[in-house]
Amino acid sequence: MMDIATGFPDPTRHMGQQRTCHAAKIVFAQLPRFERGAQVSGLLRAQVLDAAHFVASHLDTTERGVINLSYGSNCGPHDGSSILERALDELLDAHRDEQGRQRLHIVLPSGNAADRQGHAQIDLAPRERQSFDWVNVPGDPSDSFVEVWAPTGAQLSVCVVAPNGMKSAPVLPSQAQRLATRGATTALLVASAAPCQAESGVLWLLAVAPTADQSGRPTASHGTWRIEVENLSKERHRVDAWCERDDPVFGQEAGPRQAFFANHVTPTGTLNSIAHGRLTTVVGGYHVHDAAGSINEGPVAAMSGTGPGRGLPGRDRHTAAAGHVALEGPQVMAPCSLSIGDDGLRGTGVLSGDSLRLPGTSVSAAYWTRLFIENQFAPPPDRPPPVRSGVVPGRDNHPDDAWTIPRVP
Repeated sequence: MMDIATGFPDPTRHMGQQRTCHAAKIVFAQLPRFERGAQVSGLLRAQVLDAAHFVASHLDTTERGVINLSYGSNCGPHDGSSILERALDELLDAHRDEQGRQRLHIVLPSGNAADRQGHAQIDLAPRERQSFDWVNVPGDPSDSFVEVWAPTGAQLSVCVVAPNGMKSAPVLPSQAQRLATRGATTALLVASAAPCQAESGVLWLLAVAPTADQSGRPTASHGTWRIEVENLSKERHRVDAWCERDDPVFGQEAGPRQAFFANHVTPTGTLNSIAHGRLTTVVGGYHVHDAAGSINEGPVAAMSGTGPGRGLPGRDRHTAAAGHVALEGPQVMAPCSLSIGDDGLRGTGVLSGDSLRLPGTSVSAAYWTRLFIENQFAPPPDRPPPVRSGVVPGRDNHPDDAWTIPRVP
């Protein structure tokens, strides 16, 4: 990522003009991949904020800077009110010039969850009951998590049925239930009427033990878990469920295995969970075609996350929610691969010197960060494509196909 964002010679030079970052000052912070032997890629909020403040501390009162943050997760309120989103907005607000313009920018990937069946959504009429079918895969050595979100004040009950037939009692807000095997807890369902990581909404958290016995802990059942939701109120409510990111960290062959939903799945609402803030820049990914040296725009990447955020009506670029301004979707699209079948852009290891293709919208974010630097921290000029139509391979009727998002070459 450092090579794509700041490397010399420019690793993306074959895609057009040579891009040089000149004499930009580079400050790097490495996030930990493991904590006490367990992968923690989605649970590093404190470390991310410390890293952002560390980078910002190297700016003097006249310098401008940009932070590329190749990080994200699936779960959260998805409305801009999470603790980390607000803290990043506060950091950016604190670094403005005398005219009130941002001296510091933070660039985030839109996320890679649009085609991974990590978000499901249902609309419940009064007294109606529906279920999310969540598939917990075998051989997973890590805990797995699902969050079910409903609007503030919604009167819902949620219960869980495990693949082995064990069933929890209905859980109302501020209640909890556990499932146990031979007296040992293998799953826990907790409901919060006022979640600490958000300013609105009701949250049900399902935490499930590993399905692989690698630590001596009791294991949970693998297979389809049924999460039953009943609307006890007199109003219709939209209910969202997100499966937390649990894929192996980059470069690790073994490790966690990603669970997924089997019904009510939608690619909408799959934006990186920390990408709904007021001031951060969010970048999605699209393919480019390199045909005989001619670079042509291709389709939106099937995995590229998009909005809207939870509870946000309409298709406005930004929509107020809970006193914040939450993103409807990525603000800009940038290349993430040379073709659909040749995933990723090539980057070179800082220490090893080896190069390999790096996939995902984190690559798009790094590409956009490079353009920030080249343009002396002024946003590069937008080049909007025609309004898209048709079907993106592997993903039908994705919202990005129906409305225009500026792209960069």
